[in-house]
Amino acid sequence: IKNCSRVIESANYLKDIGRTCREVGRLRAHVRGLYSNETQILYQRNYKAAFARLKRGKISEDNFTAWSEKARDIRDKCLEGDISYDELETWFMDNYLRE
Repeated sequence: IKNCSRVIESANYLKDIGRTCREVGRLRAHVRGLYSNETQILYQRNYKAAFARLKRGKISEDNFTAWSEKARDIRDKCLEGDISYDELETWFMDNYLRE
């Protein structure tokens, strides 16, 4: 059973050991959802890049927070069909975080 309550004792990924099948299955389903379409992939790539710049100290947390809220809004508009994928891609290029 994919999502049972059995504790995993051996696995290909060491981080799965000690977790239940349900926990691992939920995480893998979440990751599949993140990379389910081109819009999500573009958003994830840009978010990860911006977060890395935040961690390196290249941008402030306030700028990152404001940017990420706007990025989520624009991503949601693209997912709903209000704007095209090309417009989303252009927005990410035009709003590259710098300080």
